[in-house]
Amino acid sequence: MDIRRDLTKEEMFKVKAPSATRLLRRVFNTDSVFDKIPKSIMKEAQERGTWVHEQIENHINGDKVEERWEWQSYLDAFHEWESKYNVDYLVSEWVIADLTDFHCKGILDALAYVDGELCLIDFKTSTKPQHMDWELQMGVYAYLLYKEYGLTEDIKLRIIMLGRDGRHKMLYYNYDEDTIKALIRLYNYKERMGG
Repeated sequence: MDIRRDLTKEEMFKVKAPSATRLLRRVFNTDSVFDKIPKSIMKEAQERGTWVHEQIENHINGDKVEERWEWQSYLDAFHEWESKYNVDYLVSEWVIADLTDFHCKGILDALAYVDGELCLIDFKTSTKPQHMDWELQMGVYAYLLYKEYGLTEDIKLRIIMLGRDGRHKMLYYNYDEDTIKALIRLYNYKERMGG
């Protein structure tokens, strides 16, 4: 597999291609769900998630991890997960994209061997699982890895829910190429039809 960094995060945000999350929101018309959540709550959740992801990336890369008492329990949950499994990281916060025909992009939280299995990992600080969205988001990332980055090895999809209580929960999902191809066709259809 070709682990390369074609784009920086800053460059990725300038590319006119949907992220995996945006693709799902477009297909399933779920933007309105987020519109109902008060902006102050969404802002705090985004700040927390960004901070937690930054600290996890710092940890993986051997850089200094900051402490912030109000969100420290999420890092405790991460360390609990990491101590429970044999984790060998290949890359973290990896910007991936297909800008040729699928026109999709995303940022993988981590790609690692977990107990000997190649896993695509996404860390979540959400309290309520969004199984369908998360499985499809991870499926889009896996599709990009197979299609654009030459992945030939079987990949497992793992969501690591990091709890406010300092505990973690690992969710197991499967990659289904036919489902992802159908999702892409539906997205392209909606884009063509303007609906």
